[in-house]
Amino acid sequence: MRQINVITLATATLMMVMSMPALAGSDEANHQVIVRAVPDGGMPLVARITRDGTIHLLYVVNKRPMYATSRDGGKTFGQGLAVVQAFADTRLTFTGEDMAVTDGGRVYVALSTDGWKFKVPKEEMGFHLAILEPGKRAFTPVRNVNLMPSSGYSLAASDERHVVLTWFSKTLYWSKSDDGGATFTPNAVVDPNYLVCECCTTRVVYGADGELAIMYREKTDNHRDMYLVRMKKDGSHTRNRCSQASWDINACPMTYWDLEPAGDGFIAAWPTRGKLYFNRLDADGKPGNAREVMTEGQTTMRSQPLALTNAAGMTLIGWRQQGQLMWQVYDNQNKPIGAKGSAQGVSPAAAGVVDKAGRFIIFP
Repeated sequence: MRQINVITLATATLMMVMSMPALAGSDEANHQVIVRAVPDGGMPLVARITRDGTIHLLYVVNKRPMYATSRDGGKTFGQGLAVVQAFADTRLTFTGEDMAVTDGGRVYVALSTDGWKFKVPKEEMGFHLAILEPGKRAFTPVRNVNLMPSSGYSLAASDERHVVLTWFSKTLYWSKSDDGGATFTPNAVVDPNYLVCECCTTRVVYGADGELAIMYREKTDNHRDMYLVRMKKDGSHTRNRCSQASWDINACPMTYWDLEPAGDGFIAAWPTRGKLYFNRLDADGKPGNAREVMTEGQTTMRSQPLALTNAAGMTLIGWRQQGQLMWQVYDNQNKPIGAKGSAQGVSPAAAGVVDKAGRFIIFP
């Protein structure tokens, strides 16, 4: 997640369950949307689901990042755990930016701080990481893993030992660990010619082939377009533009996006000129034959959209609008199914998962 400005929860989250009507000829594809409440009256940041069906939720309560799990589809959650147990500089507030969870139960949380408020040394304004070991009831002490002023944090884990971090500091960086986050490789520039929007973010995931995909917004010559970088196992990489509608602006638009694996490729959602778009990308990160889809979503600065796809190819796109989480479900041809849905919720983030039955479970 991505430098979210945490705001005070003003109203209780509305719980509801919404079943959307099946589209004729959809082979009985399940595209039910289930809305669940965030535990402890909190605000959602990131949701993940593991192979055993456990939902892992990163959320905020009283400006503190919290973590909890559910084994009944989000109906109930276990006791929440504070991600940050203690930190030497008690002035700092930590914000949860992203979370990765392995099927074995290892949890990685990326964190940023507000150290700039207190003029901490620049190397302390870096990528902070907390890890929950399988079977443990407390996260490891938070540590700064890149020791450089940076932002736009994301991470992905392929198994119990391999985790990758991405961020930017004028350009796109990455680092990896092969020992479960105990140590990381030196900070590495993906390509010195890539110039990123300073106040946007990165998003890294593993593709079906086990290789990395990194999504970011380029700013060269003020063309603020979206690109997907595919990092190969041999250390090489390719890059493809995945947004087709251009955005030329002499300023960073401060936007976030979502990227998720979908079959052999990916599903991606991002804002352009205040509108929310999505598209299916192939294994190389190239857009499909159809143009990107402009949704009815209206986006604002640092508002996190949501993109989820089930095995039948049904896709849910979610966005924040006027104190509500809005969403639309699309079929595998990118055609909308039924009417838009909505639920009350004041978090700037949208979080959700797809369960084994192909249902979309979202947290407003």
